[in-house]
Amino acid sequence: MHSTVIDDKTFLDNITTLELSRPLVDSEHYFPHVRTLIINNDIQLETLSSIIDINRVEHLIIYFPIMQSPPNICHLLSTDCLQKLSIMSNPFQLLKQFRGMKFENIRTLETKCDFEFGDNYPIEELCSTFPRVERLHIRSINQATMIRMIDGFTHLSIASFYFDSLSNTNEKYWQVKPEWALYGARRLTNSSYTCGYKDSILHAWISEQ
Repeated sequence: MHSTVIDDKTFLDNITTLELSRPLVDSEHYFPHVRTLIINNDIQLETLSSIIDINRVEHLIIYFPIMQSPPNICHLLSTDCLQKLSIMSNPFQLLKQFRGMKFENIRTLETKCDFEFGDNYPIEELCSTFPRVERLHIRSINQATMIRMIDGFTHLSIASFYFDSLSNTNEKYWQVKPEWALYGARRLTNSSYTCGYKDSILHAWISEQ
């Protein structure tokens, strides 16, 4: 007779990234050391604790609008270890679900979907929901909305913004003087900063004076 119980436990204990791509059902496995959790489907959040220790999750990656009650969402996003949130679906839908909530533990926020943050997006509400963000990575944005984000995220120190539809004129100007992209940001009048522009991405590093 051959047993793999010890080997299985060792394997499960060493898994730090877990991706859930279908509705969660009862599982005989428990993953005690998951640090990065990727959710690709509508998961019953209250049953997550049966397979992972949610208090150990440091990075949550969401590919869909969470269809759960506000208390469940708040519990998952408010754990002490969770500091990074990646939104891979329409952030406008998620923001409506987060309305009235604050997640001060989130220090890194990123969006990687094709949704463009336009002038009508409620940036101030986003900044209020995640008031302690220090690192920001935005997939698609325009200049005016970027300025609103820099002013709204008052703890922001590192940011990168991807521009899908930048004019040829701005493209040329920003390559020579990338600081022109940040003209109009009120917060930067009292901060020191450096920035760079390359391959449609503007990077900014901000420090308080």
